[in-house]
Order: sequence, then C-alpha cells, then structure tokens
Amino acid sequence: MYLKSDVIEVILQKNKITGYDKIYLSSEIGLKKKTGDLFKYVINDNGVNNNEVLHIGDNIEGDVRVPSSMGINTYHIPRAIDIAKFYTPEMKNWVDTVSLNKTPLLDAVVTTISNRYYDNESQEKSSPYCADKFKFGYQAFGPVIIGFTSWIKKIAIENNIKKLYFLSRDTKVAYDCFNILYPDINIESHYIYSSRRSVSIPLFKSKKDLLVEVYKTIYSTTISAWLENRFGITKDQYSVEVLQKYSLKDYDHPIGGKFSKDKLSQLVCELSDIILENAKQERINLIDYLSSHGMDTNENIAVVDIGYAASMQSAYQKILNKENIHGIYYATFNSALKNVSDSSLLHGYSVHLENPSSPKYGICSHRFFYETIFCDADNSFIKPIKTNNGFEIVKSKFDDSTRQTVVKEIHSGVLALAHDLAENYSSSVLNGYIDPSLGSFLFDSFLKTPNKNDAEMFKGVLFEDAIGPNIRRYLFVPDEYKNDKKTIDNMIWKEAASLFINPTPSQDAKIKSELSVTDVNNTVSTKKDKIDKVQPKPIESKKNRFAVIERAVFGLFLRDGKKNKYIGNREMFFKDSKNKFILHYYNLFGSKF
Repeated sequence: MYLKSDVIEVILQKNKITGYDKIYLSSEIGLKKKTGDLFKYVINDNGVNNNEVLHIGDNIEGDVRVPSSMGINTYHIPRAIDIAKFYTPEMKNWVDTVSLNKTPLLDAVVTTISNRYYDNESQEKSSPYCADKFKFGYQAFGPVIIGFTSWIKKIAIENNIKKLYFLSRDTKVAYDCFNILYPDINIESHYIYSSRRSVSIPLFKSKKDLLVEVYKTIYSTTISAWLENRFGITKDQYSVEVLQKYSLKDYDHPIGGKFSKDKLSQLVCELSDIILENAKQERINLIDYLSSHGMDTNENIAVVDIGYAASMQSAYQKILNKENIHGIYYATFNSALKNVSDSSLLHGYSVHLENPSSPKYGICSHRFFYETIFCDADNSFIKPIKTNNGFEIVKSKFDDSTRQTVVKEIHSGVLALAHDLAENYSSSVLNGYIDPSLGSFLFDSFLKTPNKNDAEMFKGVLFEDAIGPNIRRYLFVPDEYKNDKKTIDNMIWKEAASLFINPTPSQDAKIKSELSVTDVNNTVSTKKDKIDKVQPKPIESKKNRFAVIERAVFGLFLRDGKKNKYIGNREMFFKDSKNKFILHYYNLFGSKF
C-alpha cells in the first residue's frame, strides 16, 4: 500500500467503516504480505495464535496462499476483473491480451467494464451479453468508440487542427464521446449533417458530369425515383411527355441495368438545364450551411467519418475551394488516394490506406454491420434548404425505426462508459491510446462467432443503401422470415445467417454460470442466490458480499449451538447476543442486509 495512514483513515470514514483499533500498512511498517513477514508482525503485535486470525483479500498469492501456509484462516474476494475472465472465453482472451499490451486508457476501460458487470460472484447468464443492448454498447461497442475518440484528439493536436467536423450520421456517438471525455480541449467540435447525396448533386456543373452519372450502375427502380435520387429533380419539374419520347410511358416506368443508356443519356441531356439549375441552388445552400458552422475558415480543419475512400472530404474541398481539409477516419482504404492525393491529409485509425478486402480487420470483413451500428438513430440527410430562420434539414423517409430503436440503446451504453471514465479517471489517463485491434476485440469476436440469443438483439434491423439494389437486407431476419431461405441468403451478417442453416446445441442452450469463489480461485466455495438480471445493482452486490464474509467469519468462530442459532434465525441471534463486539457489528453493518 502506497497511501499514508491518514489518507486511508479518510477513505474508511467516507465509507462509514469505523470501530477498528489499528491500521497496519506495509509501506509504513516496511514488511510485505507476500513474504509472510507482515502477518508475523500483526500476530505478534496482537498476541494471538495464527489460527485465531481471519485474513480477507483479493490477491491469490499474498492474501490466500501465503497466510494459509502459516495456518491463518483466509477468505478470498475475487476482483471483478478475475470474475470477468471466467464469464466467457472471449472476456478471458480479451483481459489476458490486454494485460500483455496494457496502456492506462485501455486498462481503465477494462477495469470500468469489469466493475460494472462482474462485481458479483454469482450470476446467471443466458449468453455473453444477455441480449441486453445497453450492455452490448457499454462492453463490446464502447471500447471501439472510446479508442477511436481518444485517437481523434491525438491526430487533431498533432496536425494543428482547430476545428473538427463530425459527419452525420456515422460519427454522432464519437462526437458525443469526444465532448464527454475532452470538454476543456481547445479544439472546436461541430456535428454537421452530411451524406453522399448532399454533395453529389451540388458537384454537377456540366452535361459531362451528368453523363458520367448516367453510366454508373443502375439497380432496379423507377425512372422518377432514379432522376430524384441521382439528379435531385422531382416529378413536378418535368412532364410525362418528355419521358415518353424515350420509351418511358410514365413516372413509374421501371428501369434497371439493362435499360438503354443511350435513351437515358438523351433524356438527361434534355433535362440538363433543369438539373444544373437545381444543382447550382443546392450548391449555394450547402456552402451557406457549411459556412454557418465556420468551415469557410483559413485554419486547418478536419472532417471525422467512419471512412473509407475520403469522398466526402474531397467533395468539401471542391465545394468550398479549400485544400487544407483533413480527413480523420475509423478506417481508410487505398481508394482514398484517388480522391485525396495528399496522403498527409488522410488519417485512418483501425485501417489506413489498405486493401478493403483484407481479412485482418473486422471493419473489412463486416463493413455493413459496422456502418449500421456506428450510424446514429436518425434518418439520412438529403439537403439543407435556406430559410429566414436558418436551414431546414431535409431527410429521407426510409423506414429505419427498428434499427434506430436498437442503436439508441447501444449508443446509450457507449455514452455511459464514456461518462464513467470521465468521472473516475484523470486527463492523463483519458489522453491515452487504445490499440484498435484491442478496442474492437469483443465486438469483432461477437461478429465472427455470434451467440444466437445475443444475435437476436438485431432482429429486423435493415441495412440502408440509398444507391444499392432495391432489396431488403437484414442484419438478422425477423421471425416472419426465419424460414425464408432467400431472405436468409440476403442477410448482411453471414455468420448469423448460418445459425438458421446449421444450428448447434450450444447456440440454443441456456448457458449457466454459478461463479462461486471456487470457480475463480479454487480455494473456498460459497453458494449464492441467483439474481434476476445481469444488470448490476451495486448496493445489492455489496450487501451480498458482506453477507458472504459474515457467514464465513461466524462459521469459523461460533460454537455449534451458537452457529445453529445464527443459521436458523440470524436476526434473533444478533438481538439475543450479549457479546459487545457482535452487537456493535450488528448495529453498524449487520442490520443493513
């Protein structure tokens, strides 16, 4: 112990622990537990026999093995992090790997998660996350975002960036974490509405630009939907008669990859004046919107996004005619260099300028899942419209309600982790670094080997792709499609899809964990009552722990008659006791549980 006795006394008093006679601190006495010398000193100082002493602690070596070898009674209270290691193989692997690659911030994250969810030696679980979205956000996705956020700060400082622009919707949770962890930093942080659609149309300046768009892949849709999504014009801006010139009978005429590109080119050329005028107005509105957030400054600024090809960064450089816009991304692929040739303006956290098909990285193998969970509970941004009072933010009407409900709970777990870290750790810790592979360890493990009970948290969540094929693709199919092979085949999350095709007994079996003290240290066994929920209740957990310690102590020192009375009617045992120590203990602590 490195703290002085007066500091320890303040801590004990704050926690209402009084009535002790003396405090023995190894740092003041100069003796250690692990050598046994501190125990000998305490025994000699009190004039008692070894077997009359009960030592309680959390360290297997210094608190159990050494005193036990001296004939001292011991009781081991496992640390939350030790309990966590026995909860699932993934937790053990993560904690063990972190211990070999420890940084102050990563250690703080692991400790905070362990203290919240594994401070109870006995709990029942149906799966690693108990289908609890908040817990999944706190424990699995939280470290991903905390690591990314701390790295954003580091990159911003290193590159003298004065303003950070977190882009909707993918970095809203990172934006919130940034402001929770670093409220006093001298870097402006803004959250701005952004999307591929919002910049693609303002970039149209000529017929050539329009024709390039025509020759991109077209998935099954209608002519009016295609013109609106790709060129920004609505049905009230052109007539059916114009469409009919090009073998399109009405606004709902279906088109796809096989429809004549020549006819579409001719149609777009005829509508080019309308399209380009609309693009000009959208460009003006977008510039005004970005300028209202200070993006037209001469200072170094950066956009923050999930990734990958720096297309938004490139678009803002062109629209604002500003080259010194950095891009800070969770991942960048080598295709980013096609959009931003100056690599010094590109920064990738988990992956940087690598092949998007690399199997080494979770975001490469499960990109759409990452995007879905990063994405805030909001609809996709289309464009800003300038009004007398600012800007009207136009959004898509895509039915995203199921995903948004799931993501709200997951992100609330992430933000709870950020708040807990901010409350309990200093800036020197929070300014640290988390290796991206360790930050995403639990999240990636879950994606690769999902437990069905937990996977069902994502039941009915759709993946939204505004320019992709017009098919419904789920992360995890809802019940009405669980026997529909085609829908299962189209699932985004292939490992979860395999649960429907080749279910194993372990996927459906309820996993029980009675983590007694024996499970953790193989020394003392204690039977405990199950709790109804895994969500920890700190007060109940502490009461449970005190009860276990009390039973162990009284079990060692009470004679058979007294012991039987204690077991049979605990309350009456204390009230009838004539022992001043027992009465004093009951009045201070025992009556509270």
